[in-house]
Formats: sequence, C-alpha cells, structure tokens
Amino acid sequence: MSPSGCEAAIKKDAIVKDPGVDRGIENIIRNYLCVTAGERVALLHWKAPELVALFEEALVRNGATVARVDLASRASVPPGSGAGVAEKLRGCTASMLLAAQEFPMALSYATREAVRAAKTRHLHLAGLDLRVLAQSARAEPSRLELIGARVVDAVLAAGAISVVSDNGTSLEVRCAKSFPLVIGTGRPSAGGAENIPAGFVYWHPSDVRGTFIADRGLALSGLRIATRRAPVTLVIEASRVREYDCTDAETCAKIDEYFTSHANASRVGTVVFPTNYLVRSEIGVHAQDELSPGLNINLGFSHSPVTRAPWDAPVQARLLARKLSVRAGDRALVDNGRHADALVESVDPFR
Repeated sequence: MSPSGCEAAIKKDAIVKDPGVDRGIENIIRNYLCVTAGERVALLHWKAPELVALFEEALVRNGATVARVDLASRASVPPGSGAGVAEKLRGCTASMLLAAQEFPMALSYATREAVRAAKTRHLHLAGLDLRVLAQSARAEPSRLELIGARVVDAVLAAGAISVVSDNGTSLEVRCAKSFPLVIGTGRPSAGGAENIPAGFVYWHPSDVRGTFIADRGLALSGLRIATRRAPVTLVIEASRVREYDCTDAETCAKIDEYFTSHANASRVGTVVFPTNYLVRSEIGVHAQDELSPGLNINLGFSHSPVTRAPWDAPVQARLLARKLSVRAGDRALVDNGRHADALVESVDPFR
C-alpha cells in the first residue's frame, strides 16, 4: 500500500472508532425516529453497506425488529410505482433510507410515495458519511426546535431580514402572515418523511429583492455545481431572478437550461435558514454543508402544500453563499457565517 493509501486507511479507521459516530446513530434512532422496543423498522438501502450494518446493529440494540429492503434491484422503476417497496413496508411503523450520494431521484420520489401510503415515520439519509454521523447528526431535535422558534420570533417581529456579505450579497427578504415560517427538526410524523441531517426554518417569502452572490455552489434539480472559483451573481426583483452573471460558460449554459425548463423556474420558491448548531465548516458532504449558517435561496419548487405559496414548480435551484450575515431588524441572527451568540445561547455546547 502506498503512503497516501496508508494515511487514508488510518484516517478512515480513526473515524470509524470516533465515539461520536455511535452517538449520532443513537440520536437518530432514539430522538429523531423515536423507535420503541418491539417496533418493526424497514431499513431501505442503496449502495451503503457500511451504514446499513451500523444502523441495523443499533436498531436491534434498541429492541427493534429490522426488515432490510435492498433498493438496488428497483432502480429502473417509473415514479408513482412505489418502487415495489410498499409491500416491504407492511407491518412497519417506521422506516429509514440509507443511500449513496448518487441515489436516483425517481427512486427517491417513489420511495417517499410508498412511505406515505404505508404511513410509516420515515427518515431519508442520502449521501452521508461517518463524519456527518459524528457531527451534524448529533444535533438534538429539541435544541433545533428552540433555535427555530427564536428565528421565527425574530423574523415575524421584524417582518423582514437583510442578508449581506463582504463578497457583494445585499438582499432583503420579506415575510407575510399568510405564508407560515416552518421549523424543520427532522422528526417525522406518520406518513411523513424528513431528511437527516436536519435543522432549518423555511418559508415562502412575500418579496425578495437585491443581489445574491452564489459563491459556495448551485444545485440545479439535482445537478451540483461548485462556484467558488466562478461565483454567480444574481439580481432579484419582485422575487424573480431578472439577470445573472458568471464567468464560466459551462455554468451559464446549465443555468440557462434550468431557467427555460419551467415558467416559475426563476422565481424564489422558498428561503431556508439553517439552524443546525453543530455545522461549523464545510466538509465536502452536501447534506451537511448546505446547513452552514446563513440563508439559502431556493428557486422554483415552493412546497406549496406546506408554505401556502400560490404557485409551484417541478424544478428547483438551490443557491448557496459563503460567510453571510443575516439580521432581523436590529437583531443579529448570523455574523459572517456564524450563528449569532444570542441565537444559540444555552443551546450550542461549544459557546
């Protein structure tokens, strides 16, 4: 084995032995999925054998009966078919999906449809690795609820938030009482699905205007684009992208393709304020990195049944920026990419 290979093996072994991994898994099972002794849990999996073994062992340790469901043979099914999963969920009151990063979108939708029909409490864990389990997955839902409530109170009191950065972001996001601010803590209800890691507040804004510099990345209906070397500058007026600029021709082509994919593709569907107090720096895992403190702008899909947005779209673009500062009136919520002390007071164990 080469020296670099040895170092990678040693590093991986160190991560496996990190006691935080076990704490993260226990937190997911006990505090997010709320598994009880004697409960039958469906363990759906896609190219994640190491995680399957860890979670199955933990579920059994907590007194659950586990039904494994390998989704690899169901990858070519059309959306709406239930991916042949529905029958596997019979008798289960809870379910989990463990999947590699490239988990097919059609299969994801089909799995969620099967979960709704079976009325299981479902957690979606796609694209995770052991670092996430030892970090953001250890966040306690009750603490995420408390931080989320503080965000909601501040935003509703101010009626708007301002978002700025040293790189040029200068945005005003307004809210209205007709569009609720939703706190996501990762705890699913029967027939509902939540993603892990969790922790955010989201809503459909009544108005967004200004400039947003997407210098951390874009996700265009599943396609992820790094933008740190070639940031995308977007000018937003009346909650719609009016123009954008980027020096990378390939990125421009992808953005143009996205904007022409639907009449509402360029409209702001939701804004997302991450609240996971254990996310401190980017680690190269999208599921965790997108929970970095700040504000994410989502174009297109508005999740209208929950946000009460008057329109929706079957496409979505997520816009991510670095080192944002967010204020609600005179209250600081995020300072230069870090949750404000007052927001996480008595909640963040590292403060």
